[in-house]
Amino acid sequence: MRKSINYILGIVLLCCIVVVLVSCDASYHLHRMSDEVVVSVELIYYDNPEARINPSEASPLDLAKVEVLEVLDTSMIDSFVEAFNIGTIGGLDRPTLFSHDGIGVRFIHEDGSFEIITLTTVNERERFFMGLYESTGNVIRTRDMAGYISMGHSTGDRLFDRFNDLLDEYFTVRSN
Repeated sequence: MRKSINYILGIVLLCCIVVVLVSCDASYHLHRMSDEVVVSVELIYYDNPEARINPSEASPLDLAKVEVLEVLDTSMIDSFVEAFNIGTIGGLDRPTLFSHDGIGVRFIHEDGSFEIITLTTVNERERFFMGLYESTGNVIRTRDMAGYISMGHSTGDRLFDRFNDLLDEYFTVRSN
C-alpha cells in the first residue's frame, strides 16, 4: 500500500515538473510596448545601414533617419492599434539586432513618447526591433524579436507576413 502511494506521488510530482518546465518556454508578443493612448500612427522607413552591416552593434535612435511615408487617418487609429496585437513568438532565441532599420510603424502617444517597431532582414532572417522612447528620442526600453511562426495563427503563418499584411491593409503607400 505504501509503495502504491509513493508511486502515485512520484507520478504526480513528475507531471508537475513537466508542466512547470513546458510553461517556462520564452514567448514574446508582437504588440505595442506601452498602454499609453495613441494619438498618431505613422508608416516609417528608418535608414540605418550600420544595422545591416553590423547588427550586433547598438546605435542610438537618430530621429533624422526616420522618414515618415504616411500618417494613418485618425479615424483608423483605434482599429489599427487593436489589430496590431498580431501574435506570439515562442522559443528561446538570443538577440541579434540592436538597432532599427527598414520599414516600420511609429505609435505616437498622448504624452509625446513613442514606439517604433521595424522589420529588418539580418542574415536572411526577418527580425523585429521594438523600441519605446521619450519624446526626445531617449530610450525607455528596446527588444529584438525573430519572426518565427506565430502560435496564434494557422500553421506556417509568420508574424512578419501578418505585419506586412497589416501595413498593406491600413496604409495606401503600401497598397500601391
